[in-house]
Amino acid sequence: MPPPDNKGGAGGLAVGVLGALKAAGGLWFGWSGETGNEDEPLKKVTKGNITWASFNLSEQDYEDYYCQFSNAVLWPAFHYRLDLVQFQRPAWGRLHAG
Repeated sequence: MPPPDNKGGAGGLAVGVLGALKAAGGLWFGWSGETGNEDEPLKKVTKGNITWASFNLSEQDYEDYYCQFSNAVLWPAFHYRLDLVQFQRPAWGRLHAG
């Protein structure tokens, strides 16, 4: 959902994308930050020329994708911190099975 007007961006990518969207308009699509029923309809909010659409993750997807793959593999690898990469084969297998 849109960041509060008095709060800065979460990180470099979020700040860069938000700046581009403010200039050109568009859709910001991503995780709601909540776990729960992943079959719920998208939550949508429009503010100015930007529409935010978000979805929930199941508890299992949160653990396997967000915690174990995104934060423990992708983030360190894309920031040249290969010493921090923690690949978990069971989580990877569940991601591809689902």
